[in-house]
Amino acid sequence: MNQQRQDAWGMLEALEKGLKGFSSRNEQRAMISSGVMALNADSDEKIAVIEAGTGTGKSIGYLVPSIAAAIKDKKKLIISTGTVALQHQLWSRDIPALLEANNLSLKVALAKGRSRYACSLKLRHISAGGPASAAAKRMAERYVGGAWKGDLDEWSSTLDQQTRQEVTETGPGCLRRKCPNFAECAAFNARGEAAAADIVVSNHALTLLSLSSPQGGPIGIKPEESIVVFDEAHHIDSVLKDSQSIDLNINAQTRWAEQAATKIALMFESAGSNRAAQEIKGLRAWDGLIDQMRLLGERVQSLKYQSTGDAHIHRFRNSKAPDHITAALKQASGSASAIAVTLDRLIEQHQSKIDSAPVIASQLRSALERIYTLGGSTESLSKAVEENSPKALWVEKTASREGDGYSIKQKPLDVSKKMQGILWDKVHASIVTSATITALGEFDDFSRRVGLADRKDVIYKRVGSPFDYQRQGEINLLPMNAEPQGKAAREFEEEVIRRLPEQFRQTRSALVLFTSRGMMLRALKAIPPELRKGVLSQDDFGKRELLDRHKLAINSGQYSTIFGLASLAEGLDLPGKYLEHVVITKLQFGSPEDPVFQAHSEYLECHNRNPFAELSLPDASTKLVQAVGRLIRTVDDIGRVTIMDKRITTKRYGKQLLKALPPLKVVSTNDPVDLSRFGVQCEDRSQLAEPCPAGEAVTPLANAKPAPQSQAWQPFSDELPFTPASRKAGGARKTAGKANALDAPPSILDEPAVTPCESGSGRQSGDLMAPPSIF
Repeated sequence: MNQQRQDAWGMLEALEKGLKGFSSRNEQRAMISSGVMALNADSDEKIAVIEAGTGTGKSIGYLVPSIAAAIKDKKKLIISTGTVALQHQLWSRDIPALLEANNLSLKVALAKGRSRYACSLKLRHISAGGPASAAAKRMAERYVGGAWKGDLDEWSSTLDQQTRQEVTETGPGCLRRKCPNFAECAAFNARGEAAAADIVVSNHALTLLSLSSPQGGPIGIKPEESIVVFDEAHHIDSVLKDSQSIDLNINAQTRWAEQAATKIALMFESAGSNRAAQEIKGLRAWDGLIDQMRLLGERVQSLKYQSTGDAHIHRFRNSKAPDHITAALKQASGSASAIAVTLDRLIEQHQSKIDSAPVIASQLRSALERIYTLGGSTESLSKAVEENSPKALWVEKTASREGDGYSIKQKPLDVSKKMQGILWDKVHASIVTSATITALGEFDDFSRRVGLADRKDVIYKRVGSPFDYQRQGEINLLPMNAEPQGKAAREFEEEVIRRLPEQFRQTRSALVLFTSRGMMLRALKAIPPELRKGVLSQDDFGKRELLDRHKLAINSGQYSTIFGLASLAEGLDLPGKYLEHVVITKLQFGSPEDPVFQAHSEYLECHNRNPFAELSLPDASTKLVQAVGRLIRTVDDIGRVTIMDKRITTKRYGKQLLKALPPLKVVSTNDPVDLSRFGVQCEDRSQLAEPCPAGEAVTPLANAKPAPQSQAWQPFSDELPFTPASRKAGGARKTAGKANALDAPPSILDEPAVTPCESGSGRQSGDLMAPPSIF
């Protein structure tokens, strides 16, 4: 342990000496210490779960101990992130700086999914005259000329979705080693580099896929010989759930099946395999597959659907579909499997002719993979009713020009055992970190979701932020009249819309967060014309363009307010003058219309557990912390967060939510934002006066008053106690049986006439409760 600690501190000291402008922080050093403890081969612990506040310097905080341990124990180091931007930062800046400062010559590779690279076969085909858009032709020209290697993230301009589809091959059409251009394939060359590297910078989806694969997957991970670091780790269970989800678009698959036999036969004929073409045309299983897919469409069409915004949903209780739907799925699976076996045999028998035409070979293998996928999806969906694992199973109906479309969807609710099997039980050691791992100040929810709840080999650590939150900003619990639920919901929305202008007109930069697109659009429509020109809506622009326009306005001396949804509450980085006020219109609890949320609530209820305490409240806490965290991004940032939802003061759980937030000063006032209290002076913008030019001091807000001290709340410490041993089995509080716990009924069930639980378990139909008032 002492040697490993010395190695880590020596590495950090070398970085401080060798990298101009860098100096470590106490919080960063605390993170390094926890990492050293978990990565020490002689320690009883091998996993460190670290919540590191904004400004900690997480990348150096985990790179130092993990690189030191990888060198000492001769292990491969995998750094897994949630975004491509962070991947590139680590690969191109942070890791090279640390290695250079310590005179280390380790091989570092960047691993990304195939969708981030152009397909060399497609580019060569386009260059040879194949049909393509002007943008794709330019890419092919530069690729063939050697000016570009095929990494889409290094392309000079933004690509639209159509162009991406023209130049990429992310599906089964990829010929892999049989491709005539395999030697120059950017995606597989990158994976080859990853397999040979000492350090691999990957993303969560690729990392988890590789861990799930027996041979190490796309990046060649051998868990027992690897140290795995997860940055932005609060999403890793969601990424695994998404990878195991099923989405069977009945209409699209039926149309494809109706045309596939003819198209596949033509492919064989084009390759000179007429006998194979005749066998495909005469295959009876095609008729069976088409009939069964049509029958499946008719049967789901007869279900009862509930409106949920843009779509209509029918959720199957306890993931049990009716027998007649299950039967159609099984029959479709059998037909698809029979077709796949025949097609696979024909491709093998006529391989020499097929491989002489690479484009046709790609198309045939794509068709084969699609048949296998269709067979696998229908089989998995039919078996879902027989498995006991918690999952959501539903049908979604959507309207289009061609008529109503139907998709059967399945998503697992719990991947904790899967994560134990592919990761925690096998990996040599791991660091798991994020700025938002805890919920309500505790690790229970996260540890339960990712399969760490009952393990004894885990270190938990909360590292505070170096920011002076008390000096830099405040949280204003805006006094409101209406609460956003029940009969008062419409009154609440009208009050929010009426009072919004007074919230953002006094600052040059603001972010207003909504929980629904409908409310955002209604608020946007009600904004006075003289203010509307300074408001940018997420509904009008993509995220990149939205932020570019916002920054351009601020840099030009204008004011700018962003209206956005939940996706802007996470990962948005607008430091300094670009964001001085965050307005949270409503606390974000899980939507009662979401079939996954409904199924999860039902599952917990059936096992005598409290969905509000275990699901809704931790999720709302995390989302609120993320939203508040948009304000203070650097040591120089100042401003206010305004929360317009009065439940944070009227409900018992409100104090829990507040206690989990960064320790900004908490006030309650109707006064406008007065940045002069933070040392910033600017004029009253209530009449749309221009904001203060950089470097010029002007008169403070004439009508601004300091928040009454009598209304100030006692600030909370950001170092909250946590004792892993205090967690109950499974990582959850024992809240079952408390019908009124935390002011909310514990379940949301969508068909009150049906018993939600298996016989003999959980609540019975007479216990069903109305949707909770928190919504």
